[in-house]
Amino acid sequence: MNTYALFAEHNWSVLARHGCAGFIVPGGIVTDDTTKEYFQALLDRSALASVWHFENEDLVFKGLHHAYRFLLLTIGASDQADLVFYARRAVDLDDRWRHFALTPADFAALNPNTRTCPTFRSRRDADVNLAIYRRPACFGGKATRTGIHGA
Repeated sequence: MNTYALFAEHNWSVLARHGCAGFIVPGGIVTDDTTKEYFQALLDRSALASVWHFENEDLVFKGLHHAYRFLLLTIGASDQADLVFYARRAVDLDDRWRHFALTPADFAALNPNTRTCPTFRSRRDADVNLAIYRRPACFGGKATRTGIHGA
């Protein structure tokens, strides 16, 4: 049984009003359908500070499979989140082009139906996608329950 979602919720529930917490959890905490309500609640309350996503290809955690994905999640008051995806080593966090910031409105524009976190490899990827998704005429209007393309 995976208890990481309970662990993440507990960390948030015991957080002081102006406090912050950072912890290591599986990557799915921000991308999976089963935890999207937790993720959306963080966004709704401007409580997502950073998401630094790692692949275990360099065996940072030697006991885990090389394809395992985990992240360093920081929660606490923040108007925007600092995101990095597909890092393999801590030194990858030094690469400023891998970092991109998203506001709650940006998350809503990018994934209005799934309410999960989009993953991009660079700031440029995030900027291009935001430019596309901010143009509703390109997709025929507002997203619906059946999908942005009406399918």
